[in-house]
Amino acid sequence: AGGCDGVPRGHPVLLIACDASASLSNDQMRMTKVMAASWLTATSKSGVCVLAGLYHSGEVRQGVSGPLIQWIAHPCKSVAASKRDAIRALVALPDKGTGAQSDALSIAFMLEEAKRLARGSMIYLILISDCAWNQSFNTEKNGKEKVRAFFESAHDDLNGKLNTTLVALGVSEETGFEDLLEKVVKVSEENLRDYAAVAEQIGVYVASCIRERRRPMGRR
Repeated sequence: AGGCDGVPRGHPVLLIACDASASLSNDQMRMTKVMAASWLTATSKSGVCVLAGLYHSGEVRQGVSGPLIQWIAHPCKSVAASKRDAIRALVALPDKGTGAQSDALSIAFMLEEAKRLARGSMIYLILISDCAWNQSFNTEKNGKEKVRAFFESAHDDLNGKLNTTLVALGVSEETGFEDLLEKVVKVSEENLRDYAAVAEQIGVYVASCIRERRRPMGRR
């Protein structure tokens, strides 16, 4: 992974966290890649620092499996030299998820990376998931409750410096996060292959957020 010496800090950060577990269908995984690529494209000429990664589980080291973050765009932990390089790497990934996800744990880890680079600047978190939340810790809360508790704590801790969008893949009903997050985008099963329309919607929304990045945005 290496250090981050020489990497500018204190700039707005766009964090794209992609659920890549085995519960995602081929259509959901392809849409995940298209949407992540759309956000990377939308920010290619901006001054926003972009982190993008897949979270699932796999072999952490020889003989040991656990939660795994696969960085696609990261100023210190990715081989991609530019956002366009990251897009090419993203497109080349398999069209099927693998392993199980530890949602709250993985998202928390990725957010800590963003906080370290943002240093008090705005963080835009884009979470792309099928919303089949898994339990991350040995608690009485189920996966969804744990993710909700994480977001409540994160928004309070960052005090208006976190803007979160949940993209719910293959979901038509309410997610249970509409009252908590800044935006929830539901992509129904029938729209999972409508890449162009979804990518355009995302590009326009992200561009508007970046233009308004100096305006404090907290929880609804």
